[in-house]
Amino acid sequence: MLKFLSLLGAGNYIPCNYYLGDIKIDNCHYIQQAILEILEQKGVIPDEVIIFVTKEACENNWEKKGTDNTGPGLKDGLKGFSRRTDSKIRDVSIPAGQNEEELWALFEIILGELDDGDEIILDITHSFRYLPMLTFIVINYARIVKRCKLKAIYYGAFEILGNQKYVMDMALEDRNAPVFDLTPFVQLFDWTIGVDRYLATGDASLME
Repeated sequence: MLKFLSLLGAGNYIPCNYYLGDIKIDNCHYIQQAILEILEQKGVIPDEVIIFVTKEACENNWEKKGTDNTGPGLKDGLKGFSRRTDSKIRDVSIPAGQNEEELWALFEIILGELDDGDEIILDITHSFRYLPMLTFIVINYARIVKRCKLKAIYYGAFEILGNQKYVMDMALEDRNAPVFDLTPFVQLFDWTIGVDRYLATGDASLME
């Protein structure tokens, strides 16, 4: 099963135009929606979209838009994508990760959403500080113990435009933020492991 995984933040996200290559999604609040619509245009449709949310993120951005609740949240934003593609959309509650116990709980929750042989597309845009590393560790663990495959990693680089106050003063047509495809770095990581195994054992199979 192809699964799209993302962590939703609690910030007050403002609309911009996300682009990857020659595909651009205009006037979009949420990077998750933008990436999924870009993938849709590429003919890549996840079977399941899993959005991990803390209590604050759920209240601020999943159910409704922004801390002032001025509009639809990501839940409503993904309804059209789900209708067009038949992708199943789910939110999964996670702790805030404020101590070691909660970090291990995060590990178990994310791992528990992955089944044997799953293929994974990962969005790390709104992952708080250490969470991209933790999520990557979980997925690499799942690649070994559950034979999962990490197909792609994406990051929406909104901050290239400047801080929120500056961006809010920009015309919407000028708010063009790139989506970075970080997948080649996963391949570099795998190749590095392959080199290490080759040097230690002479086994070059991981370098093929």
